[in-house]
Amino acid sequence: GSMTRYLNLDNPYSPLLDLAGAKYLLTLKIDTEGRFKEGGKINGELLKKYQPVDDFGGTVLLENKSAMSRVNLFYEAESEMNDAMAAEKLIAGFDFRNKVLLKSENLARFSSDKHDGVSVLSYSANKVTIWAQTKNGAYLMLSDTDYPGWRVRINGKDTKIIRADGIFRAVELPPGEVRVEFYYF
Repeated sequence: GSMTRYLNLDNPYSPLLDLAGAKYLLTLKIDTEGRFKEGGKINGELLKKYQPVDDFGGTVLLENKSAMSRVNLFYEAESEMNDAMAAEKLIAGFDFRNKVLLKSENLARFSSDKHDGVSVLSYSANKVTIWAQTKNGAYLMLSDTDYPGWRVRINGKDTKIIRADGIFRAVELPPGEVRVEFYYF
């Protein structure tokens, strides 16, 4: 087949794009016959999920306002030891905004507090540093791939990464203010 410099999404409306934090999408303007054209229009269906941000001739940058943050705190979790089953649950409509699927059998349940918070302090190819504060503890999920070689420290102490939603990295946080460092070794 022919090679292109872009990828066509089969389903740009998938809520899994929200879970992965896919915040931006490029789309092409097309004419009435479906061909790329600078003076064409974008697919109007896309505007139900995405908002135009900028226009580059025949290409439009769209923003996904429902994309989740790169790091999130979760207070409820469900155990799923099989990554393929985790993916099936997500596709079937699992409430990933309020609950996380974890590859762990002994799960805690936490309660949220209005003062809880999380933010990325630094992000590079081999290290991600995150600040978090929770009154009662929580699960922190980083929507980066859980790949062999990644490790995590909480306040300088090595701890275990838990696979989240069949593909991402998570860690159980103790109550209080913590510094989380995911690093590649």
